[in-house]
Amino acid sequence: MNSFHSLRRKRAIGSRTFGALAVILVFTFIQVSTLPVRAQEAVSLTGQVVNGTEGAESPSGLTILLLVLDGSRDLISTGQTVTGDDGSFEFRDVPAVSGGSYLLDVEYLGIPYQEIVTADTLQAALNLTIYETTTQISVIQVERQVMVITGIDPQEKEITAIEFVRVSNPGDRTVVSDLSEGTPMGFLRFSLPPGTSDLGVQSDLPSREIISIGTGFAVTSPVAPGDHSIEFSYRFPYQGGMFSYKQNLLQGVEVYQVMAPEESSQFGVRPLALVETVDIEGTRYKVWERTNISPGDGFELELTNLPLPSLFAQIRSSADDTRFWIAGIPVLMGVVLVGLLLLGALNRLKIPMISQEVEDSFASTSRSEWIRKLAHLDQRQQDRGLPEAEYQQQRNRLKDQILGSTYDSEQSV
Repeated sequence: MNSFHSLRRKRAIGSRTFGALAVILVFTFIQVSTLPVRAQEAVSLTGQVVNGTEGAESPSGLTILLLVLDGSRDLISTGQTVTGDDGSFEFRDVPAVSGGSYLLDVEYLGIPYQEIVTADTLQAALNLTIYETTTQISVIQVERQVMVITGIDPQEKEITAIEFVRVSNPGDRTVVSDLSEGTPMGFLRFSLPPGTSDLGVQSDLPSREIISIGTGFAVTSPVAPGDHSIEFSYRFPYQGGMFSYKQNLLQGVEVYQVMAPEESSQFGVRPLALVETVDIEGTRYKVWERTNISPGDGFELELTNLPLPSLFAQIRSSADDTRFWIAGIPVLMGVVLVGLLLLGALNRLKIPMISQEVEDSFASTSRSEWIRKLAHLDQRQQDRGLPEAEYQQQRNRLKDQILGSTYDSEQSV
């Protein structure tokens, strides 16, 4: 997970709603008069910082930042003020922007809190809520975690996925990461498949770092009371038709689901149960589900019947692999050499046998022919009576041929 480990020192979790806040805050100390303000009605914006933790007081002297954005989310005005003894604050001469929005930001105990209002509610008294903190990570509840298989590439043997997590802090204190023991137990933690790469994390939590922990990662962002979303995308390799890894679910989860396109008809997920098929933006997804999982009671998640590359693709992939040629060429040369040696040995055994067989056949055929002619000559003499001198002459010549062939045959043996 090279690309994953490189994220340790990056601020990888950005707020969707306040993704541009870090950039915009650079301008918050610029005087309003230095920005190009359009001619429009000016109003006052009043409110109060309220401590949402039971029994806690709202501190005074907190700095409140104001960002005024138009309908295109362009910054047109900024301002800042300080809260009074009762936590109240006021911004005067704030431009009333039709279709605009107003972002209020305050930091308490090192944690930023924001509130966004629209032009319609601008003149109403506003409450900006802050909280005391706790390190009790067990307060956090994971309501739903959904793993969506977005792609399976059988040629590359790689799966791409994105997970959506809905977390809730039902208490009245913001949960912060506990670093006091030097252990990762005080973080929101998530498991990842072995070999994960290209990890990307987004969240509506305040921007913090993510860190590598064991077979997954941890989020160090504070979690204020209320509901929040975290999503992370990644890719991971697989080898055969099944892939499995330990899905720890360290925070537990009320509903855990895996979704895959319906076109992957043979694809399966164990030990989850297939519950339904849903339509998301025109694509049908099958849904596997398991519910009411206690913290730490994870399971071995198995993805089955994964597609494999064709035989041709496997051969081509092997041929393109340098390791194939390094290991394969010596073996191939050895096989060819052994084949040539065997062929040479067989040729040495067969050639003499064939030659002897042909020679014996030739000798046998020659003697038979002379004997047949001699018998035919004797028959003619008997039937028609050849002149005695002619008969004896031809018979002696045939006898010489027969005797000569036999002698040659014996000599060759």
